[in-house]
Amino acid sequence: ILPCLLFFLYMSAGCSSLAEGSLLLLEHVNLNVASSSHARSFYIRGLGCCEDPFRAAKCKSLHCNVGAHCQFHTAGPEHESYIAEEGSQIWRGHLVLVYKTNKEVIQAANRLRDLASTDLKGTAMTVEDEDGVLRVTCPFGNKFILREATRHEAEGLDEKNGRRKGSEGSEPLGIASVVLPCPDGAAKEVADFYKSYLNMKTRVEGRKAIIEGGLAGCQTMEYHETQEMPAYTGDHMCMYISDFESVFNKCLDAGLVWVNPRFVHLDETRSWEDALKYKQFRFKSILGQDGRVIMEQEHEVRMVEHPSFPLGTCAEKP
Repeated sequence: ILPCLLFFLYMSAGCSSLAEGSLLLLEHVNLNVASSSHARSFYIRGLGCCEDPFRAAKCKSLHCNVGAHCQFHTAGPEHESYIAEEGSQIWRGHLVLVYKTNKEVIQAANRLRDLASTDLKGTAMTVEDEDGVLRVTCPFGNKFILREATRHEAEGLDEKNGRRKGSEGSEPLGIASVVLPCPDGAAKEVADFYKSYLNMKTRVEGRKAIIEGGLAGCQTMEYHETQEMPAYTGDHMCMYISDFESVFNKCLDAGLVWVNPRFVHLDETRSWEDALKYKQFRFKSILGQDGRVIMEQEHEVRMVEHPSFPLGTCAEKP
């Protein structure tokens, strides 16, 4: 309880304001990759992320810092052998990364175009500028949008709110948005799910469900309706929330709490006692109002007492 209390006292002392709802931080996206060398070239040399020096020797994946708070986790075949057969995981929508200035976006574009014509030539990588928005496809087929941060994004992702140790060399400010498809007609139900089960602030705009959070309201999760849902390949996103016990109990009562057998060395939460031990839990089913499964997407949900929490007074922990 003490780290949580210290965090909220810290945030009330002049740093960026907390957004409405429980979502404090979209912290990382985990994607298996067919080649770690290609991932290193794309994420570090291209996007301008920096490798987490504290995870390099002990993790089964490449951890790249995206600004002071966020990361990409990309396991390759040398980390887990099954990836050589199954290949890369494909995020079904796109990921939005933001930079301090448009100049930095242009610099990233130049680096990425150079890689596309040299080290990453022959891969799925493309770089396109559409009306001032940089659209990038990575070597494995995942799609990104790179742009200048808005004022709220720059405020919420600023290092004044805490910095993960070892992230000082990152050029992007962070992950501003994760965008996924949802079945046709399901946007309202998806928004209701996040509001009812996860205590998050949501809204519906046409065929889109938008879940808001982060410091100063700097991050969103979005679900865009589509008539044809792509296959889910097992990627996941990790988030920190402020109302952990309430959210966990709702998910447990609904039968949503799930253990990923791939990560039992990290967490194996089935009960509240387990949640306190591991300081997190997972679920992957998004439910409709009648309890049916609308779609699957693994969520790794953490409390602020988790040792990797990068905000506030916990920012110095590697």
